[in-house]
Amino acid sequence: MPHTTVLVTGAAGDQGASAVRHLSDAGYSVRAMDAVAPDSPRAQYLAQFGATYIQGDLADPEAVDRAMQGVTAVFAVPVGAPGNELDKAELGTRLIESAERADVEMFVQTTVAGLERHLVTRDYGTGYHANEYAAARLRIEARLRKSALRRWVVLQPVALMENFLPPKAHRMFPWGSEGRLDSVHSPDVPLQLVSVVDIARYAVAALHEPDRFNRQLIELIADEVRITDIAAVIGEVTNTRITYRPLTIADALRDGMAPGVAHSQEWANQVGYGAPSPHDVHKSWGIEPTPFAEWARDHADLFDVPR
Repeated sequence: MPHTTVLVTGAAGDQGASAVRHLSDAGYSVRAMDAVAPDSPRAQYLAQFGATYIQGDLADPEAVDRAMQGVTAVFAVPVGAPGNELDKAELGTRLIESAERADVEMFVQTTVAGLERHLVTRDYGTGYHANEYAAARLRIEARLRKSALRRWVVLQPVALMENFLPPKAHRMFPWGSEGRLDSVHSPDVPLQLVSVVDIARYAVAALHEPDRFNRQLIELIADEVRITDIAAVIGEVTNTRITYRPLTIADALRDGMAPGVAHSQEWANQVGYGAPSPHDVHKSWGIEPTPFAEWARDHADLFDVPR
């Protein structure tokens, strides 16, 4: 898609920022939209790639329509008020409607792999259910499928490798800064992982070959790694001793892990994303996946571990 201007929403988040960087590197003109202040570190980070930063709220339809003017493609991540998944569905729907009015040529939406598999689970004793989380993203996908947009693609990543970096790691693995990767994750069940780098590479590919990617729902996975091997890799790249101890849900909650995190880790043990193998995804789309060990080496300085 030559001479393309891309609107990236949720641009200050991990997925959005990676999309801004890779789309800019690929020669696209990027408008980066988020609610953070223009002088914030995240906004300044986006500016270094030549992106035009727009401070705006997706809840403001006039601001969204202004940002959409002259845009030929959109990269969208579900965003909304913290803890309000239904808000994300509503704002995602409004964004699609704005893109319809602007007649954008390609809409790239990210959600999550295995959404239906989130709907069939119990709370595992955590008091947390993932129903709203999954339902919100399924609603966005459904609205996109029935939209009047010329082309669209849904990228469905499994768990993000960036969950092992701060600030997310402080919530997902609360004792990581002490060199402990203790968690509810089973040592016997490989985690399906992908990096935001790979998500952005798929977004770039979708803009390069919009007809090939049109109306596809693509589960994104780059590696399958056991938590014990993850601890070993992080220890190796940081030259730090990283230990792992399996926790029961009761122990994890007692020691301060958030119920939603404990639930997601037990869900990964018992259900999981069920995504195809990294090899099969690579074979289908020809985009080389980034293994966890390679990603960890590239981000070694960012891990919050004892040094």
